[in-house]
Amino acid sequence: MPGGGFSGDLDAYTEQMSQAAEALAAVADLMDKEEEDDRPKTPPSGTGDDEGMSPGERAVVRATDLCKAVEKQRAGFFYFMRAMYPSVPPIDPNDGTWSRDARATLARLCHHCDTDTLPSLAEDEELRRKFEELETEFERHERLR
Repeated sequence: MPGGGFSGDLDAYTEQMSQAAEALAAVADLMDKEEEDDRPKTPPSGTGDDEGMSPGERAVVRATDLCKAVEKQRAGFFYFMRAMYPSVPPIDPNDGTWSRDARATLARLCHHCDTDTLPSLAEDEELRRKFEELETEFERHERLR
């Protein structure tokens, strides 16, 4: 074409679209590899079964797994809780196996359930009810997403 202006623009556009397509393909491939880890884990990881646990103990294990799941998945619960509770003061840190995001999620979950520590879910039926409602709301949110 005369002047080459249009042709040059078209070549640049084609190159950009090619790079974008490659980037999207790479992201899709990564997401496919992580697909199984995209949901909170129940029953608890590590034990493989929850027989013999009381409903309260199961709730504590589910809550712990849900908070820690931000390290294993695309942080769905972390962002869900951050949207619900944008600023929540951190609770006392637990052992050193919790990441910063997992601790932030834990603080928000405890804030939601009106508790200072997850084990109190096992003892208090009202706190457990609040947690189970939150868990149901998160699952509904994930299905809609």
